[in-house]
Amino acid sequence: MGDTATARGLGGHAGRGFSGDTIQRKNQYTEPRTVTLPTKYDGVVSSAIWPGYAMMLVRKTGERRVVQGPQTVLFEYDEEPQILTLSRGKPKTTDNLLQTAFLLTRANKVSDYVDVETSDFCKLKLKVSYRVNFEGEPEKWFSVENYVKFLSDHMRSKLRSAVKRIGVEQFYANAEPTVRDVVLGPAREGAGRAGTSFEENGMRIYDVEVLGVEIENKDIAAELAASQREVIRHTLTIASSRRGLEFVKESESVRQQTDEAKQVTARALAKLAQEQIEDKLAVDMARIAAAARTATEEQTVSLAGEKYRSNLLEEVLGQQRAKAQQEAAIDQVKLDQRKAWLEAEVRAVVDKAGAVDPALVAALTAFGEQNMIEKVSEAMAPLAMISRTGVMEVVGELLKGTKLGDRLLPAPKNGAVKASGESVPRS
Repeated sequence: MGDTATARGLGGHAGRGFSGDTIQRKNQYTEPRTVTLPTKYDGVVSSAIWPGYAMMLVRKTGERRVVQGPQTVLFEYDEEPQILTLSRGKPKTTDNLLQTAFLLTRANKVSDYVDVETSDFCKLKLKVSYRVNFEGEPEKWFSVENYVKFLSDHMRSKLRSAVKRIGVEQFYANAEPTVRDVVLGPAREGAGRAGTSFEENGMRIYDVEVLGVEIENKDIAAELAASQREVIRHTLTIASSRRGLEFVKESESVRQQTDEAKQVTARALAKLAQEQIEDKLAVDMARIAAAARTATEEQTVSLAGEKYRSNLLEEVLGQQRAKAQQEAAIDQVKLDQRKAWLEAEVRAVVDKAGAVDPALVAALTAFGEQNMIEKVSEAMAPLAMISRTGVMEVVGELLKGTKLGDRLLPAPKNGAVKASGESVPRS
């Protein structure tokens, strides 16, 4: 048992001690031998390029490539980014520089202060801000290490040369258009301004802002401010007068328009009344024309009827005329026949009469007259009674003027009056 305790690392005295004794262990641990490798820079080097930025990567062999964002680029084992050194601060100098591998290619903003002098030796400070884009081949964008200083120096030279030919008052009143004409070029109709391009690195200024114009000489600035205030005062006076004039013009224009509107209304009403009269006249004329057409048609129909009736009458008359002519011809034939018969009859009677004795004729005549007188007397008897005369007088009066009446009436005496009241001379 003691050997076992010794083998387990227990003290040799433990076997000889009492059961209440404690066992002690060593508190130090010897670590095994190990090798620790650094893993902080494990993997491929990468870089995230933001939108509108670009980076140029250069290999040991001199091969170059430009990477544009937005994307994450993985570097080759021998690639390094090209570092740009850019001027900072205002005005732009080489005293304050920024080193970066990223180039802003769109809507890049470069601000600067430019000291200029006018033709009348007045010094001014311009605060300008350029808007820059990089165009063309991307490999040329990194050709100029400090493009900010390059741009600022070039534009300072152009602005100083342009302002030197202008007086302070003229430039102070037209600072912004003058700077824009110098930096961007003259305005082109329908095409805008061309801007300033740099062939060295494909940089182009497409816009410029004039943030301020400061006159270094305080006295000149005060006089110019007073002059400007005077100009503003006169301008306000003229503007007030113009507003009054515009008010008068507008009032008169409104009045004229009102009168014109009234005249237009009056003309419209007159025209409407005229149109109503013309419409009524047209209706009346239409009625008259319709009545005339109706009368004409009725007359035409009447004339046609009359013509038809006339033609029919002529036809009937023609038929009747033909019939009458035919009947007349027939009657003429009959008349001729009757005439011939009568002539023959007369000749026969004459021949017979020539053969009769005159005494026989007188006897027959007397006999006939006597017979007739008897019949007349019988018929006239009531009339003779009414008139209280004789029958012979009534019959004689009735047959007066005839031979028989002369024989029946007695001859009146001389101076006697006829029944008619006429005096008869005596024989």
